[in-house]
Amino acid sequence: MKQTYRSTNDLSCNFLKHWQQIVPHDFFTVNDISSKLKPIDIPDIIAPYQNLSVDERLLVKRKEFNEILSNIKMKSNQNVLYYEILNYLKEKLLLPKPLVDQRRKMIDQLENLLNNHKFKCKLQIYGSIDAGLAFKDNSDIDVFVNIPNSRLRCQSLTYLSEENFEEIRDHMREIRRILKNNHEILFPHGVNVETLLNRNIRVPLLRLTVFSEICEYNEFSEFNPLSIKCDLNINCALGLANTRLIRLFCKLDARFMAIAILVRLWVKNLLPDYLIISPYASTLLVVFYFQQKSIIPSVDYLIKHSSNQYRLFTNGCRTDFCTDFNFIKDNFPSSICKENIHQLFIGFFEYYSRFDFHKNYICTNTARILIKNNYPTNIVELYDPFDLKHNVTRKVNIDQLIHHLIQVLNDIIVGVKCSLINDEASGDCDEGTNDCSFDCGSNCETEYGSVSGNNPGGGFSPIFIMPNDGSRCTKSV
Repeated sequence: MKQTYRSTNDLSCNFLKHWQQIVPHDFFTVNDISSKLKPIDIPDIIAPYQNLSVDERLLVKRKEFNEILSNIKMKSNQNVLYYEILNYLKEKLLLPKPLVDQRRKMIDQLENLLNNHKFKCKLQIYGSIDAGLAFKDNSDIDVFVNIPNSRLRCQSLTYLSEENFEEIRDHMREIRRILKNNHEILFPHGVNVETLLNRNIRVPLLRLTVFSEICEYNEFSEFNPLSIKCDLNINCALGLANTRLIRLFCKLDARFMAIAILVRLWVKNLLPDYLIISPYASTLLVVFYFQQKSIIPSVDYLIKHSSNQYRLFTNGCRTDFCTDFNFIKDNFPSSICKENIHQLFIGFFEYYSRFDFHKNYICTNTARILIKNNYPTNIVELYDPFDLKHNVTRKVNIDQLIHHLIQVLNDIIVGVKCSLINDEASGDCDEGTNDCSFDCGSNCETEYGSVSGNNPGGGFSPIFIMPNDGSRCTKSV
């Protein structure tokens, strides 16, 4: 029997009545879903440099950096265990575990929101947060949006095809739509959604800037709300493999993680903005340096000893590798490097201040120095351990990098020279010994030239000269 309805509301009510009889589980309309939404839990944010100008912050950061180095040198000279020094750095600089868990919870809530609105996905954190290298005052979140049945994670990142570009754009539009329709409930203190998408970008991003209720003073005593940035990418799953690799190296040797923290701190706090070195790129510089010291193996070695039954390819690159800690320790040639953390830190700057970046490039996959095909160039070339065509330092000028590497070495030597003068004044130095406070790993004389000369690595570097008599080490700047 045909039934007539006086209004669309009557039609909707009757439809829902019959639908609920057919479907055994609860049926929710879009309005029902919105009514069940709760605000996203905004993680705690640490702001250590409030009410300071840019110059004042730089001075505070430089002082903090020097104090940390001084403490590490003291602990190293006292033969404090590596993991104890590492724990000191973690407690001093890194984001505490409860705050890391807060950020994970925030991403879980965002994932549930998208899935409840029929955008099926899994949000996977990678980068500093997941590698355990996130700083207290800079803990942005990198997230890969893993979409079922999408082939984007299998596609090479070298070229973004029109088909892939359109798929990424459509997914980003859908995520933006969901966030826009619910932003007042989800983000009570505000959110800014920015799309970084064009055909020339290797990894397009959807950047969320989530504001909190906490404000900080700037140098003009104005309130600025603190925020957390969350970068969502849809096509680059390679970051997950890179993060697994860095976590493995941190586990293999406490010295690696300690130096990685220090170098990343130097890049974040002391390098100028025009010298664009990402945290990941600075970590890869540490990786290659430790490979040259035979402390950690090449990535190629780890891939060859992978225990996976089938090869794993991500974005066109093989990414399965050995993660068996005991196997690597038992089979990788034992390290002859016995340098402590302070010596390795100085050695890092020595090594790269002498490196010929104009002629050579760095391959962390094979742990080898290779000659540039387009030699000479003025750009640092440091290639990803999996994507061998991706230069992670493609915007870094060689001469500028060398200048700042040498600046750190000069600062350290000046500090050592002042320390020697103080020791002489207190009578702590013995004239008949070869003790070298520089901790360069040997008894030596150190001479530093001006910052304006040249060396085979493209910049100035220290020259170590073995003393020819039994006198104490001397240093000139």
